[in-house]
Amino acid sequence: MHLRAYETIEKFKMFSQTKSIIVGVSGGADSIALLHFLKKVCKKNSENKDKIKLIAAHINHQLRKEESDRDEEFVRQICKKWEIELFVKRENVGDLAKKNGIGLEECGRNVRYAYFNELCKGKSFKIATAHTLSDNIETILLNLTRGCGLNGLCGIPPVRGNIIRPFIEVSRNEIEEYCKENSLYFMNDSTNFKCDYTRNKIRLKVIPLLKEINGNFDNIFRRFLISINEDAEYLNDICEKTFNNIKAPDGFLSEEIKNLSNPVKKRVILKILKFFGIKSPEYKDIKIFEELLHGKINGFSINKNNKIEIKNGKVNVNEISEKKKGYKLWKYKAKKINILTEAKKTFIINVIKIKEIPKGKQQDFFKLMLTSKDIFKNSINMDIINEENLTFRNRRPGDVFSPLARGISKKVKKLFNEIKLPLDSRDNLPILAIEDGKNVKDLVWVYGIGTSEKYKIKYDTKIIGVISERQDF
Repeated sequence: MHLRAYETIEKFKMFSQTKSIIVGVSGGADSIALLHFLKKVCKKNSENKDKIKLIAAHINHQLRKEESDRDEEFVRQICKKWEIELFVKRENVGDLAKKNGIGLEECGRNVRYAYFNELCKGKSFKIATAHTLSDNIETILLNLTRGCGLNGLCGIPPVRGNIIRPFIEVSRNEIEEYCKENSLYFMNDSTNFKCDYTRNKIRLKVIPLLKEINGNFDNIFRRFLISINEDAEYLNDICEKTFNNIKAPDGFLSEEIKNLSNPVKKRVILKILKFFGIKSPEYKDIKIFEELLHGKINGFSINKNNKIEIKNGKVNVNEISEKKKGYKLWKYKAKKINILTEAKKTFIINVIKIKEIPKGKQQDFFKLMLTSKDIFKNSINMDIINEENLTFRNRRPGDVFSPLARGISKKVKKLFNEIKLPLDSRDNLPILAIEDGKNVKDLVWVYGIGTSEKYKIKYDTKIIGVISERQDF
């Protein structure tokens, strides 16, 4: 392990231009081994008149109660024994995650890096984290399950800004051997052995199976990472040069982008979207950008004030005009076969009464309805709806909708912005509403988004309405 970690440090010049290293120490085997290893490295450097100060940082996430406090105290004792300066931060990550509406893992990561950077205080410090080859394997497999591209297969970078990862090419087994050789005691996080989290499932179930198939799996993956990162670096270099070549003072040359090879085009589009202020562009953002390039849409909004469009052969962000032209309002009673000429779509609502289905088949029927994503999001609970009041129409100012499983109500306009619906298709998008005379009581369903949470079907629903688009008109 020593040699591999030394080689990683040298290869990626991890200690260049620094006099201090902050080590993130959780108390687990990886971080204790890293602190012990860097302590020896810094001592050796000090003997060679190249002194590097080592500082430890511990964050108590307060997620495991007594166990979290136990880990904090253990880290305090280790740092005292090894005469290493320690900084500790206590943060209730569970409460913070709920407040910000994000996952525990993401919230914990945000808290850690924010604290590390706070400790750096603008100085030329490096932040060392104990990420290992095993962590990298888990991350890449996790990225694969989410549908990543080449960059996602590159995994955790050895160096990112002032963050260094000396153990990124060292496996967890090698670290455990290092702890044994040096009689290092460490804490175990009990949540690491539960399959409640996707990462743990990969660690505890998937990777052992892969190692059964190939006992040399760790070394194979090291070679894979070298190869994939070389390819990604080459393509990213081409992308950077191309991005600079197609950039003009008033936007990006649309024809030049359109004629790029697909691997370069996708990277350039992602870079442009980030340049325009979209922090984490997704696959759907690339597709809608390509539709813009090929003239299938006139533009698409990126927030309530701005949209991306092409003018004079240049792709750029322009302000959405407040003086938007009015649009024609239309509606049709849903009880008839609806030929929605304005939307160029035809819809019917097929009503299914559960009592008319043989009892022996009702359970299978509900299983199909509730597990098929397309059917479920286009099915409505007719038990609580008066069919006479159902109307297909286009949007109205101030329309509010409650999407399935999100626990929120939002203006339809904001939901359209979220899914980056092209501006020129919004005004005629079909919506199913409950209307009593001139009063709108509720929005039941929105085309492309699905059924309202309030009107979703359940196991005890007696009458189901399935909204379908006719293909024969």
